[in-house]
Amino acid sequence: VDQNDTVIGTIGVCNMENGLGYLRKMFVKPAYRGSKVGLSKALLEVLLDWCLQQGFKRIYLETTKEFVAAKKFYEKNGFEEIDRSEWPPSFPIIRVAKYFFVRRLR
Repeated sequence: VDQNDTVIGTIGVCNMENGLGYLRKMFVKPAYRGSKVGLSKALLEVLLDWCLQQGFKRIYLETTKEFVAAKKFYEKNGFEEIDRSEWPPSFPIIRVAKYFFVRRLR
């Protein structure tokens, strides 16, 4: 939240099964995006630290072709692009997903 208690960024993870997580709902208000502010990276670091403490082994996420900046952000922050066939079968997939990623934590 900012100094006025307005939400400026969120991030969430679903604990799916056997130490596997599914990153969902990462949003940052446009005025707070970019490496100069660093809010996206800070949110992701908090999430990954929490996931390590909870015993997660891998975090998966998917994104659409329209979110070019998001794709670059995840690649820059240690997520590896994987083929859709490597996606855990029990995980949901958003209908418009184009890119699939995993981040190994252990």
